[in-house]
Amino acid sequence: MGSSSSKPSPAPEKVPWWGALILSIISAIVGVAGTVAYINGASAPAGPAGFSTLMTDTITYLPHILVLTGIFADIFTMSGVYSIPSLIGILSIPAHFLFKFLWEGLNGLIGDAIRLANTRAMPPPPAGPPPASPRPARPFNADALDLFRGGAITNYSGCEIQGFEGLRSNWAPQGLVVTSTIFWYYLLDLVTNRSILDSVATMVVFVVFTGLQVFVLKTCDNLTGSVLVKALISAVEGLFLGGIGFVIVQASDPTRLPSSVLPKGPTLSSLTKNANGQYVDTSGNVYVQGPDGRAVLQSDMAQACSGSSGGGGLSSAIAGGLYGGSAAATCS
Repeated sequence: MGSSSSKPSPAPEKVPWWGALILSIISAIVGVAGTVAYINGASAPAGPAGFSTLMTDTITYLPHILVLTGIFADIFTMSGVYSIPSLIGILSIPAHFLFKFLWEGLNGLIGDAIRLANTRAMPPPPAGPPPASPRPARPFNADALDLFRGGAITNYSGCEIQGFEGLRSNWAPQGLVVTSTIFWYYLLDLVTNRSILDSVATMVVFVVFTGLQVFVLKTCDNLTGSVLVKALISAVEGLFLGGIGFVIVQASDPTRLPSSVLPKGPTLSSLTKNANGQYVDTSGNVYVQGPDGRAVLQSDMAQACSGSSGGGGLSSAIAGGLYGGSAAATCS
């Protein structure tokens, strides 16, 4: 048994929600400003763009911004949880290309069923050989063999992700699928591992941003004609791909989910402080201030501190390991 004076080293603090929000805003600004600068010949624009132009550019480059947000967040926080949805969003591009064969098959099956239901008896064909109808030769498309053309970002419409135009599908734009996949990953994580109230903001942002992106991309040739149907197709693909990614991470290493780095208790400002220094919520649950400044249930703290009859080294180590603080600050 170690002596009661030995104290475990404090665990690193988790990134607060406002820190992640600031990183997201910075990522959005850097993504849009950098892209606009690149379009203008790798130089800064002559003047600030109008608000409507800025909003349109932000929605147009939303998939890129979401991918960069995850990468930048992990660069600054070293948490290793935000890059995973970015990677899943990139992998959704080739998966979206493969999905087109499924939609084409379903469309053909439904179409054949409708035509079969409407089939009527036809008169017999006239005697004699049918007239020959020459079949025009199909021109060779060399660009179809180049899956990753890439190149300069000029007059970017936002329909397809730059460099992946060869993986295009007629059933939905790539940009819409990437956005849907990343948002579904975050939303499934919050709904599964946190309360529904923690998921409301993400739901609202998901719906608003998707609606704005559909409005901006409504001129894409793989979205016109059936905007609602193809928007629904992109949402279904995003749910499937983001759901697979979430299930894999949840089953293999839940600590790599974004919800694992979010605070799991109420903020001290939302609680009522009594004269004895304890904090109480509206349900009567008693909280104390933990060593990292967050609210911790008093029952959880007492359970951690009563880990052994010695009451010194082991129980203090347990409490320090659970709450990331010193023994004296945790079990006094």
